[in-house]
Amino acid sequence: MPRRCWRRWRGGFDQPVGNAAALPTFLISREARRFVSVALSGVGGDELFGGYPRYLGLLWHARLHRLPGRSILAALGRRLGDSDSSRNLRGRLRRFLTALDDSPAAAYRRWMRATEAEPGALFTRTIEPVEDPWPSAAEDAGGLEGLIARLGVVNGAMAFDQCSYLADDLLAMGDRMSMAHALELRAPFLDPELIAEALWLAPRCKVAGAPWGEGLKLLLRATARRRLPAAVIDRPKQGFMAPVKLWLRRDLRGQVEELTRRDPVGGLVRRSFVRSEWRRHLAGEDRADILWGILLLDRWAAQRGWRF
Repeated sequence: MPRRCWRRWRGGFDQPVGNAAALPTFLISREARRFVSVALSGVGGDELFGGYPRYLGLLWHARLHRLPGRSILAALGRRLGDSDSSRNLRGRLRRFLTALDDSPAAAYRRWMRATEAEPGALFTRTIEPVEDPWPSAAEDAGGLEGLIARLGVVNGAMAFDQCSYLADDLLAMGDRMSMAHALELRAPFLDPELIAEALWLAPRCKVAGAPWGEGLKLLLRATARRRLPAAVIDRPKQGFMAPVKLWLRRDLRGQVEELTRRDPVGGLVRRSFVRSEWRRHLAGEDRADILWGILLLDRWAAQRGWRF
Protein backbone atom coordinates (compact mmCIF):
# COMPACT_ATOMS: atom_id res chain seq x y z
CA MET A 1 0.00 0.00 0.00
CA PRO A 2 1.40 3.45 -0.88
CA ARG A 3 2.60 5.46 2.13
CA ARG A 4 0.07 8.26 1.55
CA CYS A 5 -2.80 5.75 1.43
CA TRP A 6 -1.50 4.11 4.64
CA ARG A 7 -1.49 7.48 6.44
CA ARG A 8 -5.05 8.28 5.35
CA TRP A 9 -6.30 4.81 6.37
CA ARG A 10 -4.59 5.08 9.76
CA GLY A 11 -6.01 8.57 10.29
CA GLY A 12 -9.55 7.40 9.51
CA PHE A 13 -9.90 5.98 13.03
CA ASP A 14 -9.75 7.73 16.37
CA GLN A 15 -8.74 4.52 18.15
CA PRO A 16 -6.84 1.30 17.36
CA VAL A 17 -8.89 -1.13 15.24
CA GLY A 18 -7.58 -4.64 14.61
CA ASN A 19 -10.06 -5.68 11.92
CA ALA A 20 -7.92 -6.05 8.80
CA ALA A 21 -11.04 -5.75 6.63
CA ALA A 22 -10.67 -2.01 7.20
CA LEU A 23 -7.96 -1.93 4.54
CA PRO A 24 -10.00 -3.31 1.60
CA THR A 25 -13.03 -1.32 2.82
CA PHE A 26 -10.95 1.86 2.66
CA LEU A 27 -9.71 1.08 -0.85
CA ILE A 28 -13.05 0.01 -2.33
CA SER A 29 -14.71 3.10 -0.81
CA ARG A 30 -12.09 5.26 -2.48
CA GLU A 31 -12.83 3.69 -5.86
CA ALA A 32 -16.61 3.81 -5.41
CA ARG A 33 -16.49 7.51 -4.52
CA ARG A 34 -15.18 8.24 -8.03
CA PHE A 35 -18.65 7.36 -9.35
CA VAL A 36 -21.20 7.77 -6.53
CA SER A 37 -21.63 9.57 -3.21
CA VAL A 38 -23.97 6.97 -1.64
CA ALA A 39 -23.56 3.18 -1.83
CA LEU A 40 -25.42 0.13 -0.54
CA SER A 41 -23.63 -2.22 1.85
CA GLY A 42 -24.39 -5.88 2.51
CA VAL A 43 -23.32 -5.57 6.16
CA GLY A 44 -25.64 -7.51 8.44
CA GLY A 45 -26.47 -10.22 5.93
CA ASP A 46 -24.07 -12.68 7.54
CA GLU A 47 -25.26 -12.01 11.10
CA LEU A 48 -28.96 -12.18 10.17
CA PHE A 49 -29.03 -15.05 7.71
CA GLY A 50 -26.13 -17.32 8.66
CA GLY A 51 -23.17 -16.29 6.56
CA TYR A 52 -20.30 -17.42 8.80
CA PRO A 53 -19.02 -21.02 8.95
CA ARG A 54 -18.95 -20.78 12.76
CA TYR A 55 -22.78 -20.86 12.81
CA LEU A 56 -22.75 -24.16 10.96
CA GLY A 57 -20.00 -25.28 13.32
CA LEU A 58 -22.26 -24.55 16.31
CA LEU A 59 -25.03 -26.62 14.75
CA TRP A 60 -22.67 -29.60 14.53
CA HIS A 61 -21.13 -28.90 17.93
CA ALA A 62 -24.60 -29.24 19.49
CA ARG A 63 -24.90 -32.67 17.85
CA LEU A 64 -21.43 -33.98 18.67
CA HIS A 65 -20.16 -32.38 21.89
CA ARG A 66 -21.46 -35.30 23.99
CA LEU A 67 -20.15 -37.91 21.58
CA PRO A 68 -18.22 -40.78 23.26
CA GLY A 69 -14.57 -40.66 22.32
CA ARG A 70 -14.57 -36.93 21.66
CA SER A 71 -11.34 -36.60 23.66
CA ILE A 72 -9.63 -38.69 20.97
CA LEU A 73 -11.01 -36.39 18.29
CA ALA A 74 -9.76 -33.39 20.25
CA ALA A 75 -6.28 -34.91 20.48
CA LEU A 76 -6.28 -35.56 16.74
CA GLY A 77 -7.48 -32.01 16.12
CA ARG A 78 -4.56 -30.53 18.04
CA ARG A 79 -2.21 -32.13 15.52
CA LEU A 80 -3.72 -30.19 12.63
CA GLY A 81 -1.96 -27.07 11.43
CA ASP A 82 -3.20 -24.11 9.43
CA SER A 83 -3.35 -23.58 5.69
CA ASP A 84 -2.24 -20.46 3.84
CA SER A 85 -5.60 -19.95 2.15
CA SER A 86 -8.03 -17.41 3.58
CA ARG A 87 -10.56 -20.19 4.24
CA ASN A 88 -8.07 -22.18 6.35
CA LEU A 89 -10.18 -25.34 6.52
CA ARG A 90 -7.56 -27.24 8.55
CA GLY A 91 -7.49 -24.50 11.15
CA ARG A 92 -11.28 -24.47 11.37
CA LEU A 93 -11.38 -28.23 11.85
CA ARG A 94 -8.75 -28.02 14.61
CA ARG A 95 -10.70 -25.36 16.49
CA PHE A 96 -13.91 -27.34 16.11
CA LEU A 97 -12.51 -30.65 17.37
CA THR A 98 -10.60 -29.16 20.31
CA ALA A 99 -13.79 -27.46 21.56
CA LEU A 100 -16.03 -30.55 21.59
CA ASP A 101 -15.85 -30.78 25.40
CA ASP A 102 -16.97 -27.16 25.82
CA SER A 103 -20.50 -25.87 26.18
CA PRO A 104 -21.84 -24.18 23.02
CA ALA A 105 -21.19 -20.71 24.47
CA ALA A 106 -17.66 -21.63 25.62
CA ALA A 107 -16.87 -23.21 22.24
CA TYR A 108 -18.08 -20.09 20.43
CA ARG A 109 -15.93 -17.84 22.59
CA ARG A 110 -12.92 -20.10 21.99
CA TRP A 111 -13.42 -19.86 18.23
CA MET A 112 -13.67 -16.08 18.36
CA ARG A 113 -10.60 -15.37 20.52
CA ALA A 114 -7.37 -14.16 18.99
CA THR A 115 -5.40 -15.89 21.77
CA GLU A 116 -6.10 -18.27 24.62
CA ALA A 117 -3.20 -16.96 26.68
CA GLU A 118 -3.91 -15.95 30.26
CA PRO A 119 -3.49 -12.22 31.04
CA GLY A 120 -0.36 -12.91 33.09
CA ALA A 121 1.35 -14.51 30.08
CA LEU A 122 0.40 -11.61 27.82
CA PHE A 123 0.78 -8.49 29.96
CA THR A 124 3.71 -7.29 32.06
CA ARG A 125 1.40 -5.95 34.76
CA THR A 126 -2.05 -6.62 36.18
CA ILE A 127 -4.90 -5.07 34.21
CA GLU A 128 -7.63 -4.03 36.62
CA PRO A 129 -11.20 -4.43 35.33
CA VAL A 130 -13.19 -1.26 34.78
CA GLU A 131 -15.72 -0.63 37.52
CA ASP A 132 -19.35 -0.37 36.42
CA PRO A 133 -18.66 -0.70 32.66
CA TRP A 134 -21.33 0.44 30.22
CA PRO A 135 -23.40 -2.72 29.53
CA SER A 136 -23.75 -3.89 25.97
CA ALA A 137 -27.03 -4.92 24.40
CA ALA A 138 -25.90 -8.56 24.57
CA GLU A 139 -25.25 -8.32 28.32
CA ASP A 140 -28.70 -6.80 28.86
CA ALA A 141 -30.12 -9.91 27.15
CA GLY A 142 -28.19 -12.29 29.44
CA GLY A 143 -25.00 -12.47 27.40
CA LEU A 144 -24.19 -15.24 24.96
CA GLU A 145 -25.47 -17.92 27.35
CA GLY A 146 -28.79 -16.12 27.81
CA LEU A 147 -29.31 -15.61 24.09
CA ILE A 148 -28.50 -19.26 23.33
CA ALA A 149 -30.90 -20.42 26.06
CA ARG A 150 -33.66 -18.25 24.61
CA LEU A 151 -33.09 -18.59 20.86
CA GLY A 152 -31.08 -21.81 20.44
CA VAL A 153 -27.40 -22.19 19.57
CA VAL A 154 -27.51 -20.85 16.00
CA ASN A 155 -29.93 -17.95 16.37
CA GLY A 156 -28.50 -17.13 19.80
CA ALA A 157 -24.98 -16.79 18.39
CA MET A 158 -26.28 -14.65 15.52
CA ALA A 159 -28.12 -12.37 17.96
CA PHE A 160 -24.97 -12.08 20.05
CA ASP A 161 -22.97 -11.05 16.97
CA GLN A 162 -25.63 -8.50 16.03
CA CYS A 163 -25.30 -6.91 19.48
CA SER A 164 -21.49 -7.00 19.57
CA TYR A 165 -19.43 -7.73 16.45
CA LEU A 166 -21.86 -6.05 14.04
CA ALA A 167 -22.57 -2.99 16.17
CA ASP A 168 -19.15 -2.40 17.72
CA ASP A 169 -16.86 -3.46 14.86
CA LEU A 170 -18.34 -3.79 11.38
CA LEU A 171 -20.62 -0.76 11.40
CA ALA A 172 -18.06 1.50 13.06
CA MET A 173 -15.31 0.33 10.71
CA GLY A 174 -17.46 0.67 7.58
CA ASP A 175 -18.63 4.14 8.55
CA ARG A 176 -15.13 5.46 9.20
CA MET A 177 -13.52 3.92 6.14
CA SER A 178 -16.26 5.09 3.77
CA MET A 179 -16.51 8.58 5.24
CA ALA A 180 -12.75 8.96 4.90
CA HIS A 181 -13.66 9.43 1.21
CA ALA A 182 -16.99 11.25 1.83
CA LEU A 183 -18.90 8.12 0.76
CA GLU A 184 -22.11 7.36 2.64
CA LEU A 185 -23.08 3.71 3.15
CA ARG A 186 -26.63 2.44 3.48
CA ALA A 187 -27.34 -0.99 5.01
CA PRO A 188 -30.73 -2.32 3.80
CA PHE A 189 -30.33 -5.59 5.74
CA LEU A 190 -30.51 -3.60 8.98
CA ASP A 191 -34.13 -2.57 8.56
CA PRO A 192 -35.64 -3.16 12.05
CA GLU A 193 -38.59 -5.16 10.69
CA LEU A 194 -36.27 -7.43 8.70
CA ILE A 195 -34.06 -7.97 11.76
CA ALA A 196 -37.10 -8.93 13.85
CA GLU A 197 -38.30 -11.42 11.24
CA ALA A 198 -34.86 -12.95 10.64
CA LEU A 199 -34.21 -13.42 14.36
CA TRP A 200 -36.95 -16.03 14.67
CA LEU A 201 -36.42 -17.87 11.39
CA ALA A 202 -35.67 -21.56 11.89
CA PRO A 203 -31.92 -22.26 11.74
CA ARG A 204 -32.50 -24.73 8.90
CA CYS A 205 -33.48 -21.74 6.74
CA LYS A 206 -30.03 -20.27 7.32
CA VAL A 207 -27.41 -23.04 7.66
CA ALA A 208 -27.43 -26.76 6.95
CA GLY A 209 -25.35 -29.61 5.60
CA ALA A 210 -21.87 -30.95 6.31
CA PRO A 211 -19.35 -28.56 7.90
CA TRP A 212 -17.08 -28.69 4.84
CA GLY A 213 -20.03 -28.06 2.52
CA GLU A 214 -20.61 -24.57 3.90
CA GLY A 215 -24.38 -24.56 3.47
CA LEU A 216 -24.66 -20.91 4.51
CA LYS A 217 -27.27 -18.15 3.97
CA LEU A 218 -29.65 -20.69 2.44
CA LEU A 219 -32.70 -18.44 2.31
CA LEU A 220 -30.77 -15.56 0.76
CA ARG A 221 -29.18 -17.89 -1.79
CA ALA A 222 -32.57 -19.34 -2.73
CA THR A 223 -33.98 -15.84 -3.17
CA ALA A 224 -31.01 -14.57 -5.18
CA ARG A 225 -30.98 -17.66 -7.40
CA ARG A 226 -33.93 -16.21 -9.32
CA ARG A 227 -31.82 -13.27 -10.48
CA LEU A 228 -28.15 -14.31 -10.38
CA PRO A 229 -26.24 -17.09 -12.20
CA ALA A 230 -25.34 -20.29 -10.35
CA ALA A 231 -21.63 -19.46 -10.62
CA VAL A 232 -22.23 -16.50 -8.30
CA ILE A 233 -24.65 -18.20 -5.92
CA ASP A 234 -22.72 -21.45 -5.42
CA ARG A 235 -19.14 -20.23 -5.17
CA PRO A 236 -17.44 -20.75 -1.77
CA LYS A 237 -17.58 -17.93 0.74
CA GLN A 238 -14.65 -15.54 0.46
CA GLY A 239 -14.06 -13.28 3.43
CA PHE A 240 -13.47 -9.58 2.79
CA MET A 241 -10.03 -9.62 4.34
CA ALA A 242 -6.47 -8.51 3.69
CA PRO A 243 -3.71 -11.21 3.51
CA VAL A 244 -2.26 -10.16 6.87
CA LYS A 245 -0.75 -13.54 7.74
CA LEU A 246 1.36 -13.42 4.56
CA TRP A 247 2.26 -9.76 5.05
CA LEU A 248 3.59 -10.55 8.53
CA ARG A 249 5.89 -13.24 7.12
CA ARG A 250 7.08 -11.02 4.27
CA ASP A 251 6.61 -7.23 4.05
CA LEU A 252 6.09 -6.67 7.79
CA ARG A 253 8.54 -9.30 9.01
CA GLY A 254 11.15 -6.80 10.13
CA GLN A 255 8.59 -4.81 12.11
CA VAL A 256 7.33 -7.89 13.95
CA GLU A 257 10.85 -9.11 14.71
CA GLU A 258 11.62 -5.69 16.14
CA LEU A 259 8.78 -6.24 18.63
CA THR A 260 10.43 -9.44 19.85
CA ARG A 261 13.48 -7.48 21.07
CA ARG A 262 11.58 -5.38 23.61
CA ASP A 263 8.33 -5.28 25.58
CA PRO A 264 5.98 -3.69 23.01
CA VAL A 265 2.95 -1.41 23.46
CA GLY A 266 4.90 0.92 25.74
CA GLY A 267 6.10 -1.98 27.88
CA LEU A 268 2.61 -3.40 28.46
CA VAL A 269 2.98 -6.66 26.46
CA ARG A 270 5.62 -9.28 27.24
CA ARG A 271 8.25 -9.80 24.57
CA SER A 272 8.31 -13.50 25.54
CA PHE A 273 4.67 -13.77 24.46
CA VAL A 274 5.36 -12.04 21.13
CA ARG A 275 8.38 -14.30 20.53
CA SER A 276 6.30 -17.41 21.18
CA GLU A 277 3.48 -16.28 18.87
CA TRP A 278 5.99 -15.25 16.20
CA ARG A 279 7.73 -18.65 16.27
CA ARG A 280 4.38 -20.38 15.88
CA HIS A 281 3.44 -18.10 12.99
CA LEU A 282 6.72 -18.76 11.17
CA ALA A 283 6.22 -22.50 11.74
CA GLY A 284 2.97 -22.39 9.77
CA GLU A 285 0.31 -21.61 12.37
CA ASP A 286 -1.96 -18.65 11.74
CA ARG A 287 -1.22 -16.21 14.59
CA ALA A 288 -1.97 -13.18 12.44
CA ASP A 289 -4.86 -11.78 14.48
CA ILE A 290 -2.94 -11.37 17.73
CA LEU A 291 0.33 -10.28 16.08
CA TRP A 292 -1.43 -7.72 13.87
CA GLY A 293 -3.30 -6.36 16.88
CA ILE A 294 -0.12 -5.99 18.94
CA LEU A 295 1.68 -4.32 16.03
CA LEU A 296 -1.10 -1.75 15.63
CA LEU A 297 -1.31 -1.10 19.38
CA ASP A 298 2.45 -0.67 19.54
CA ARG A 299 2.39 1.96 16.80
CA TRP A 300 -0.53 3.70 18.50
CA ALA A 301 1.29 3.84 21.85
CA ALA A 302 4.50 5.07 20.21
CA GLN A 303 2.69 7.91 18.41
CA ARG A 304 1.42 9.16 21.74
CA GLY A 305 4.58 8.52 23.72
CA TRP A 306 2.79 6.19 26.12
CA ARG A 307 4.76 4.11 28.61
CA PHE A 308 3.28 1.68 31.10
